[in-house]
Amino acid sequence: MKAFSSERRDLFNAPGLLLLKSAMGSHVLRNISVLALGSVFLGACAQMQPSQTATPQQNAFVGATCAKVMRLDPGEAEYEGCVSDLSDVVVAQLQYAREIRAYRTCGESGLKRHTAEFSRCVLKQEDDQQAARPNGSGTALQFNVADVKSADDNPRDYYTANFDLRRRREEYACAQTGLEPGSEAFATCANNLDVDLFNIAHPQG
Repeated sequence: MKAFSSERRDLFNAPGLLLLKSAMGSHVLRNISVLALGSVFLGACAQMQPSQTATPQQNAFVGATCAKVMRLDPGEAEYEGCVSDLSDVVVAQLQYAREIRAYRTCGESGLKRHTAEFSRCVLKQEDDQQAARPNGSGTALQFNVADVKSADDNPRDYYTANFDLRRRREEYACAQTGLEPGSEAFATCANNLDVDLFNIAHPQG
């Protein structure tokens, strides 16, 4: 297994991925308790298995990001770890976007929250969106391989790059998924990549 250069690392014992709180209009904020909604998705994301929910297009996008942005070699354990982490991000963002649209649609229809009718409406809207737009088409979230760009021109791969360059690539990989720099979700994404890849390269025992 390839080794990282020996430098002091600040490894965060980060919790599960925080979901993107995407930019929402004031009309959405009036109808949704974002904190309550976010807490639901924190649990959902922790249980999510990307292999069960990510589409072939999303998997191809994530694989290209890990290879081109992170400079990881397909087939190696670190590459698979990167794919797993970023797949969680992609799937969680799409699920969160569907939930936001479902709550907005049901709220605008006149249904009252905390009723069975409203809850059934939300689930129905989510199912309809998933069936109609499994890849996230029709939203701001687009995951196309053609859009994946390298983070830098440095010829070093992830394993031989210094800490600062590796960290910057982790941030660019998270940015490639649409997470906004400076957000809690963005920081968690980058930290998860850093910790998970380090642990894969340096297994205990």
